[in-house]
Amino acid sequence: MLKVVNWLGDGENNMFGMLDYRAHKLFLILFGIPYFLLNIFNIFGLPYISYYIGHANFDDRFVEILVSVIALFVISWSWFLIVFLLNKIFYFIFELLVDVIPHDGRTEAEAKQVVYRGKKMITALEIQKHPSTWDSELMARASKIDWVMRLFYHERYLRQIQAIHEEYQDDPEGETGPAIEEGIWMDYGIPLLWQQKYLTNPIYRGVIYQTIFFLYLIFMRLGF
Repeated sequence: MLKVVNWLGDGENNMFGMLDYRAHKLFLILFGIPYFLLNIFNIFGLPYISYYIGHANFDDRFVEILVSVIALFVISWSWFLIVFLLNKIFYFIFELLVDVIPHDGRTEAEAKQVVYRGKKMITALEIQKHPSTWDSELMARASKIDWVMRLFYHERYLRQIQAIHEEYQDDPEGETGPAIEEGIWMDYGIPLLWQQKYLTNPIYRGVIYQTIFFLYLIFMRLGF
């Protein structure tokens, strides 16, 4: 059940004050379905529109494919801008209703990210802190932050972040970064696999789904 922290009022503009991680639940109730539909359109709608532009207007096979590919590139970038604006609009509407209160020392920017993604973002923000501050509970949560990771790479990623944690136990102020982390994984014999990198990232996965459907339309040359 959503818990309201306080009620803020100035006589004309009243809103609920809500901790960021609780505000995520309300944000999901209000905008979860629109985001789901936007994601479905991104995966299936954009490739179909791009394919149809080439398929419906050109008979030459090479030209058809070339135009479809160019259309997909242009439409995808336009779609990115549209989604960016929609994110701004959705959050603006949400802020009219709710005053988001950062929790557990998070900044306002971090609290906003938590409103979007909830507990997964909390874990992501915590794992971005220096490895010497991690504990076993955080590392366990981080290794299950994504469903593909949880199903296929849970044990591997857990060993990877445990290796990083061990390396910084005696160096609490040591420099960190992706390149340094990948070097540690190589030393421990558990390098980052390319499929682990791309399949466990929701953004990359969306691009992969979109590309597969686009190639399906192109090679099947479906007539709609």
